[in-house]
Amino acid sequence: MKDVQIKKMDRTTATFIGNEAVKVLNDYFKSKGVVVTRSAGRYTDTDLTGKFSFSIAKDAANPTKVLTKEERDYDLFAKMHNLPARGSKFTSMHGEYIICGWRARSYKYPILAKHTISSKIFKFQVSSVVSKSKQ
Repeated sequence: MKDVQIKKMDRTTATFIGNEAVKVLNDYFKSKGVVVTRSAGRYTDTDLTGKFSFSIAKDAANPTKVLTKEERDYDLFAKMHNLPARGSKFTSMHGEYIICGWRARSYKYPILAKHTISSKIFKFQVSSVVSKSKQ
């Protein structure tokens, strides 16, 4: 869409406007260490309402890398429960897993780990990860 007057809002137009807004915002905030992402939005025939998230980039080597909520939560709770660092491997009944996050609302199985072969995410108890982790 090059210099076209928008007459009506539809899905394609809403997606285009949202993507352009993210590009402009990322260009502006890149030097400040902030990454902008877009999530859910709604549109009618005349309006577009979008949701943007502004996150501080944590990785200096890759300034567009932002830690997810699960990754941030694991880093916080790992110290409290004496758990190994995020990215550590442990072996369970069905193979080897890599710790990737913490689901705060799941009090019984809060630890998220990715199976090394299938790349599926599984939930584990704190006690099972502490006893089986490779330190």
